[in-house]
Amino acid sequence: MTARAILLCICLAGAAARAGLALSLPPEPQTEDERDYLSIARHIRESREFSVHPGVPTAYRAPGYPVLLAGLQAVLGDTTRPLRLAQALLGTLLCPLAFLLARRLWDDAAGLMAAGLCAVHPYLIYLTSQFVVETAFAPLLLVAFLLLLAVDDDRAAGEPRAGVDDQVADLPGAVVDQEVLDPADIAVARL
Repeated sequence: MTARAILLCICLAGAAARAGLALSLPPEPQTEDERDYLSIARHIRESREFSVHPGVPTAYRAPGYPVLLAGLQAVLGDTTRPLRLAQALLGTLLCPLAFLLARRLWDDAAGLMAAGLCAVHPYLIYLTSQFVVETAFAPLLLVAFLLLLAVDDDRAAGEPRAGVDDQVADLPGAVVDQEVLDPADIAVARL
């Protein structure tokens, strides 16, 4: 079997485990976090306000995940089962992403091992059945690592470092060509 075929089998196993758990859970939210995120998503969709309780704005939760849930609710409805299944698919993305990252750093065998671990790790399966921000954060983190490695590949191939001198790039607030560099510019320059 090729690595691609094995990866497909691993992803299907991971999706089946996550979907099985999602379908076995009761329809009502199980934790305070779940209730908050679902409530905020519903209020974003219905009244365009970021609140757990109507008319009482909150800054307790970060906005990204509730906005994602609001979009899923708009497409799939308010019931939790389809939302949990959508999250199961999102969690399954960890498998091919882990494969790509480990293959990039080592080889196909390491990639398949990483994908397999992501597919069957009990906590990763459990996490995708919960309405918590980590469900969306984990795949995004792997995508960020892959993008950083791609930038590193470009730099190794001779791409310039955004025009900032290597010796000066370490100094926050340094002046280069009559421009004051802020730390954000330096972080981008290091890529």
